[in-house]
Amino acid sequence: YVARFNKIFFSWDANNPKDRRDALASYFPKLAASNESAFGWNQEGVQAVSDTPVALRIDTSSDHRAVITTCMSIMIPQPNQQPNRVDFVCSAVSVYAKSKDSMVIDSYPALVSCPKPADINVEDDTPDLDQKNTPSIQRVLTSFFTAFAASDPNALNPTVARSADVGDGFHGARQLAGLSPRVLAPKKGDDPDVRQVRVRVNWAQPGQPQDLQTLPSTPSDYLVTVQKSDNAGGWIVLKLQPTLPSPELQPNSSSQDGGNSDGAAPSGSPNTSGSNGGKPLNGDTQGGTNTLPSTTP
Repeated sequence: YVARFNKIFFSWDANNPKDRRDALASYFPKLAASNESAFGWNQEGVQAVSDTPVALRIDTSSDHRAVITTCMSIMIPQPNQQPNRVDFVCSAVSVYAKSKDSMVIDSYPALVSCPKPADINVEDDTPDLDQKNTPSIQRVLTSFFTAFAASDPNALNPTVARSADVGDGFHGARQLAGLSPRVLAPKKGDDPDVRQVRVRVNWAQPGQPQDLQTLPSTPSDYLVTVQKSDNAGGWIVLKLQPTLPSPELQPNSSSQDGGNSDGAAPSGSPNTSGSNGGKPLNGDTQGGTNTLPSTTP
């Protein structure tokens, strides 16, 4: 409710104010009835929320009232064919709820500072690698991910163990553009017939094979567990775990001086008297999963 409101509120076009006014009328019925048209905007400029606002925290002051803080990216066109500017913005909105099925926004959004990036470090470790088995495992993983992208069971089944649950793939919505595996050498006490493989897969949009290198593509990191097998490839996939932390994407540390670096989200959000301490929403907590979702990326 609040995320949808923020997306509408912070998107405007001075050449077409009616769309925004009509969309906000249901949120501000009292102002709409008074023929108010600006709804908290001076009717200048053009900008648009380019993503879905995400709730950061909820501060409650009573059983019926809360202040909800969200963050969003706002795209602002620039003159002279310059690239659009993108601002990362956080805002707090007051919501009154008569019941769980009846609520109303009773404030204009207040811009607030955003949280800083977390102070985390992912070690760029250099484990021992199994160079001897890398070529054969790479061939099996190439067959596996190619079949996975196409959701081709005839090609997929020979590459996976019967007990493996890896989903049913992308149904042709992506195709394999390449992969880079790092096969970890087994440690003392590990099963000598099992290998953990850190693999970066480049997924490309559908297209002709001859155009593969020019199609849009994005990388995905996986941890794949493989086991020696009597099949033609010599290995089969036991488990596919998506989303490994990428060392190149981790901040070294957070600034402790209270300042904000370029592109960083500043700290702080308003507290409401009698709040719950600004507990973060935990909807996107990272939990481990052993299977790759079968939804289209």
